[in-house]
Amino acid sequence: MDKIYSQFTLQSFKKAAVVAMTVGDLALFIYIYLMFSNKEVYTKSLDIVLQAMPEARGQLPPDFALELYSLMTNALITMLVGVFLYHAFVHVLWIKKNIGFARGYVALYAWVAGPLCTLSGLTDLFRKPLIGILFLFIGALFLFVALGLSQFPEPRSNYRKEEK
Repeated sequence: MDKIYSQFTLQSFKKAAVVAMTVGDLALFIYIYLMFSNKEVYTKSLDIVLQAMPEARGQLPPDFALELYSLMTNALITMLVGVFLYHAFVHVLWIKKNIGFARGYVALYAWVAGPLCTLSGLTDLFRKPLIGILFLFIGALFLFVALGLSQFPEPRSNYRKEEK
């Protein structure tokens, strides 16, 4: 790993880390969207709920299921776009302003997402090989960032000066 990181300067590592985390985020968000917007699963789940409450079935408007599905997918898209924009904001703060909070957020996110995606990939590898490989790839991207942060410590003087 040292050989890989030796090819970077602090600024070039930051840029590579942001690209790696953005690719990882996009892959995760697409996976989350596809999993939670699956209309077949939604329909089966709604049918199970309505079987448990048969009196509700006759009281619902005819377009209720479609409108609820649309609301759910729109809320999901809004949430994912919001998280993506927040991550973009944090990345800009980290690269351009050297704000300690941004580096801490990136480190925490990379150290949580890297191992969890890797473990998820290992558990899915034999049941769903493509999903397992995807998660191993995402985990590798985040672990690259997490391990690289220890290779590229920023001088404390680069952070905003504390007021005295």
